[in-house]
Amino acid sequence: MRNDLELISELVEVAVKQSRYAKKVFLLSPWEEIFEPDEFRKATYAEYKEFHPLITTAYTDMGYCLIDVPKVSIPSRVAFIAVSYTHLRAHE
Repeated sequence: MRNDLELISELVEVAVKQSRYAKKVFLLSPWEEIFEPDEFRKATYAEYKEFHPLITTAYTDMGYCLIDVPKVSIPSRVAFIAVSYTHLRAHE
């Protein structure tokens, strides 16, 4: 008999296969120098850092290609994502 975790895992896998909208995902790594908790971010930096490999593994296991966004200024990050997105769209 399957347990709840196995059932949830199976349902997530089906949902990913049926609802995938992109094969590539932009990934922003935890960055301690700019991390600030607020009303929306309840976890500590250490918790986010611990969570990051889990989400990375989950995306990879589901067949996504991860694009690491560099730790640079916000305008540079925006530019990186915009250029990368434009390049990806042109080569679909």
